Amino acid sequence: MTGDVPAGDGAPARGRGDDASRKRRASREAGIAEELRVRVRGLEAELAAVSSRCEAVAAERDALLQSRSWKITAPIRWMSARLQGARPPEPPAAEEPEVPPAPSGVQPLPPWMCWERGDTLEALNSPCRILRLPADEALPDGIRLPAGEVAVPRTREARAIGYIGSRELLEELSFDARVECVDPSNAEALVTPERILFLLVETAWRPEAGPAGYPLLDSPGNRERFLPLVDRCRRMGVPLVLWIREVPGNLDRFAWLIGHADAVYVADRDMHGQVSARWPEARAQWLPPAIQPRLHHPVRTLDLLDYRKVLGDRLLFDGWWDLQGALPELGALRAARESGLLVCETEWDFTNVRLGDCAEFEEQVIGCLDEREKRILDRLVGGEIFARRPLAGHWRATARMMRAAAGGSLVAWADGGEPVFGFLSGAEGNVLGHLAALLGDPLAAAQARHRAWRELMAAHTYAHRLQRMADDLSLPASFLPGQPRIACLLVTMRPDLLPACVARFHRDRYPNKELVVVVNDDRADVSALRRALGGDTVSIHAAARNRSLGACLNFAVSRTDAPYWTKMDDDDMYGPGYLSDVMAYQLVGDFDLFGKPPMFNYLESSDSLMWDPIWGDLQNVVHDAARSASALVAGGTIGGRTRVLDRVEFSEKRRGGSDSDFIRRCYEAGIDVLAMDGFNFVRFRSAQEGFHTWQVSDEEIGSRSRRVGGIADVDAEAMI
Repeated sequence: MTGDVPAGDGAPARGRGDDASRKRRASREAGIAEELRVRVRGLEAELAAVSSRCEAVAAERDALLQSRSWKITAPIRWMSARLQGARPPEPPAAEEPEVPPAPSGVQPLPPWMCWERGDTLEALNSPCRILRLPADEALPDGIRLPAGEVAVPRTREARAIGYIGSRELLEELSFDARVECVDPSNAEALVTPERILFLLVETAWRPEAGPAGYPLLDSPGNRERFLPLVDRCRRMGVPLVLWIREVPGNLDRFAWLIGHADAVYVADRDMHGQVSARWPEARAQWLPPAIQPRLHHPVRTLDLLDYRKVLGDRLLFDGWWDLQGALPELGALRAARESGLLVCETEWDFTNVRLGDCAEFEEQVIGCLDEREKRILDRLVGGEIFARRPLAGHWRATARMMRAAAGGSLVAWADGGEPVFGFLSGAEGNVLGHLAALLGDPLAAAQARHRAWRELMAAHTYAHRLQRMADDLSLPASFLPGQPRIACLLVTMRPDLLPACVARFHRDRYPNKELVVVVNDDRADVSALRRALGGDTVSIHAAARNRSLGACLNFAVSRTDAPYWTKMDDDDMYGPGYLSDVMAYQLVGDFDLFGKPPMFNYLESSDSLMWDPIWGDLQNVVHDAARSASALVAGGTIGGRTRVLDRVEFSEKRRGGSDSDFIRRCYEAGIDVLAMDGFNFVRFRSAQEGFHTWQVSDEEIGSRSRRVGGIADVDAEAMI
């Protein structure tokens, strides 16, 4: 300490080594340290005594609160507190029924799937995040939307629409149209029939155009800013479309817009009746939410398979805040805890410090999720249950139900009633029993998921909603994606099977298709086959028997200019929805190479239709080239974009294993493979010895499979 240096000595004196001064200083410092240690020990003793007294008081208080006398003496205590000017004590929470503990049989999530929980003040006041999911959707570039970016439409010819609304809807529409956000600075230039087909206004509290744009909540100032835009639309002949996506309680905040629209659509079914009754002249139509295939789909990556193993039999409820109120479905959600219920929140945030606000579901909570994380979770959980009228509104619950179903989750209302779309359910009042039965039967669950996905893709995408608007306004526009031509490549050494193959091809419901047949048999009368089976969509060619399968396939490719192709075998079974399902995946992403896992096998020797659960788990999985080595799809289903065959051809030297060799070389070329769903394809195993080049016994197939019927059951079980 500087005070120990004698006055007037200065710095040089310290260097002379005054031993006596140093000893005195050291002695004083040692005395001070000992004094501090004594004080610390005294404070620790006091703290221990106070803590002990606090624990005793807390125990006494708990005993008092749990006694009946608390209720009896409550009025006396209240009066005493008022007379003394103190705050009356709150009645004890023990009056409520005791909350049952979470079921002990449900396994907690593994540590690697959870974020570490901090106990700092900052951590406690941060949004609650428990479930740890990948940072992004981990999908190929063709179907990944970078954070904060708006999609580019699939075609440059996509028609433009003007737009005022939320960021969420803007993102979803941008895959199918060129969306131009309108604000006062660009309205004069944009709102012309040459620039946009129509102006779509969504009832958003904060439109994407932002504070400088067009606020839509009812007020004199907002009307004054918006009405010149209405006048501009009238003068330029640009229709104004209003899409009301709000809860009924907020209708009056946006109702003033109804009289200015050329077409009015309502997303909430309850509100549609309300609008129709109050404004019959508007001729409002119910137009429910939709899915965006490039965002809401069941495709997963290899990284998500471990998550799927943990979450594949769990149920999810999205709505932590809804649990805080008098939710009618609360009883069903309590019962669902025994089925491994998980609870998340995507509409709003809640902090870690509030996790205990809903104590009876605290063990089920996995925290707040953003939209990307929820899309991932939809592809991982077994099923999701929904409150029919949550805080966010019935239309919002319907939208989330549709997205979850598109992601591959089984869905149902928690009250067991029929959903907006009947194909999404079948619970008939016992929702938990219905979902438990499906989750206990993986094949039935896969069938339900695939039917729902197909229905959504066929009629409930945002492209369908835009097309509905254009058609109602008699505008010459096409928002629906085209149906590109696909060539089916069939190489056969058994011409006697061709009539059945051609008939099967014609039964397929996909309209824009062709069949290219290469008869790999010198003895076949190809001219007769052409006369009997050929046509506008069927071409038949000859190849010498010494030509390999790969050479014949390469030749078949040279005989078509279709942008897509798929290989077909002459003995396997293909359902009428095969090509439609294959091409539907191109709405999900630009997959250059794809195929179906051989989930079904038919054994002719025992008339057994076998379902393989291992292959079933590999549906809707992208096998990325950097990590894959083997063919994980059936050879009779390999297909893709024709441009792939410009980079990688089938080997013309191999006499066997050409399919697996082709996929291996595609991996080496950096081409990923999508394993689609396993339906509408059954691999046929003949009872005739030596019929197949693929050498595997019926016993081996049966050892890992489950019999689900015979030949009479193929259509019902596999060709859905």
